[in-house]
Amino acid sequence: MLTWARGAERIVLPLVGTVSPWQATFFAVGLPGLLVALAFLLVREPPRQSSFAAGAATRNGLKDAFAQIGSRWRDYLLIVAVVGAMVITAYSQGFLPAAFERRWGWKPEFFAMLNGASALILGPAVYLSAGALCERRLLAGDSLAPHRIMTFGLALIVPSAGLAMLMPSPWLAFALLCLTAIGIGAISAVGVTALLQITPGAVRGQVVALYYMAISLAGLLLGPTTVGTLSTRLFGEGQLHLAVATVPVVYGIVPLAFAVWRLRRR
Repeated sequence: MLTWARGAERIVLPLVGTVSPWQATFFAVGLPGLLVALAFLLVREPPRQSSFAAGAATRNGLKDAFAQIGSRWRDYLLIVAVVGAMVITAYSQGFLPAAFERRWGWKPEFFAMLNGASALILGPAVYLSAGALCERRLLAGDSLAPHRIMTFGLALIVPSAGLAMLMPSPWLAFALLCLTAIGIGAISAVGVTALLQITPGAVRGQVVALYYMAISLAGLLLGPTTVGTLSTRLFGEGQLHLAVATVPVVYGIVPLAFAVWRLRRR
C-alpha cells in the first residue's frame, strides 16, 4: 500500500470524497477490520453456566471488581506492569520505519514489507507455542507457568529492543527486533491467563476490561509520546533511533526486576 501510495493520483471514495493516496491506505487497511467486526454479529451467545453459590453471579459490578483488585493489588499490579511495559514498547515501535530510514536509508515500504512478513510468521507461531506450553505446564501442576512465560518474554524484549537500534547494520537490528517480536507474542498470549488465575468468575469481565483499558492507555499515551519527547528534547531529531532504543529500558527494567524477584519468592 505504501509503494502504491507514492505514485498514485488523488482518489475519490464513495461517501468520503477525494482523498490523498496516503489517506486511502488507512481505508484499505482498516475496512477489512470492520468486516470482521460485523461478522461477530453472526456469533451466537453461548449459554451461561455458573458454578458459583447462589447470588454470587450478581456481584459483578465495577465496585466488586475494584474490591477484588484491592484484595490482591500486588499481583494485579505486577501483571499490568509487565504487560504494560510490553505494550508501551510495541506502540513505540511505530517509529521504526522512520528510524530505519534516517539511520540506514531503508524506505518505509521496504521495512513494512519485511516487518509484516516476519509478523505473519512469528505471530501465530509464538502465540500458539506459548499458549500450548502454558497449558501443558499448568496441567503438570506449575501454577506459575504464565508468570514464567511473561518474565521470559520481558527478558527478551528489554535487551533486544534496546540494543536493536544500536547495531551497526539494519539486518542485525531487524534480527534483534524479531527476538523482540517473540517476547511480545509470548506475553500477549498468556497475560490474560495470569490475570484469570487470580480473578473470580463473577468479576472476570470487569477486571479484564480494566486490564485492557490500563495497558492500552499506557501504550498509547507513553509509547509514542516518550519517543517523540526524547527525540525532540534530548537526543535530537537526527537521533530518533536512540529515542526508540531507550523506551524498553526505561519502562521494562523495573517490572522485569520485580517479576524475577516475585518468582524467586514463590
